[in-house]
Amino acid sequence: MADAFEESWEEAFARYAEEQLSLGHSAPGTLPATWRESRKIYELSSPGDLVWFDLTTDHSLAYIDRVLGAEIYRTCDVSSVDASHLIGDNRILTTLVATRLRTLRLQDGGYADGIRFASRHGIGQCWAFWMRRTDDGLDNEPVISSDGASFSARDIDFNAVAKRFDIQIQ
Repeated sequence: MADAFEESWEEAFARYAEEQLSLGHSAPGTLPATWRESRKIYELSSPGDLVWFDLTTDHSLAYIDRVLGAEIYRTCDVSSVDASHLIGDNRILTTLVATRLRTLRLQDGGYADGIRFASRHGIGQCWAFWMRRTDDGLDNEPVISSDGASFSARDIDFNAVAKRFDIQIQ
């Protein structure tokens, strides 16, 4: 945009910020309190043990490469699979892997409850729970959800993410 208007980056950004504010949007790089208040963080628990695929173990990487590799290479235009692919932003690849692992029958005849992996942003673990019973139109998922709580402006993890991406919390 700066080049198109023959302006410096700073002038172009100021123009963009002014336009956003004139439209009633928040200033770029800010996260308003209304965003936090309209979203909730839910804590999940289970009365029993859950089974997770940890995508970033050497065993999982070897399995995914051996069993799903050919499909991944053909579909996603990669020549090998490593952890950066599995936690990266290629949604075609990550969705393909998650979908295939979701339907994989384990040695005991059951299925995994979901996947977990290190955050690609370096802040904690990510978990994806497959709601199989809900998908089948049934009740009684093996997890219990809290009522949820709004994001606190003082939350340590929330502030770590905001700092990492240079976002001002309002």
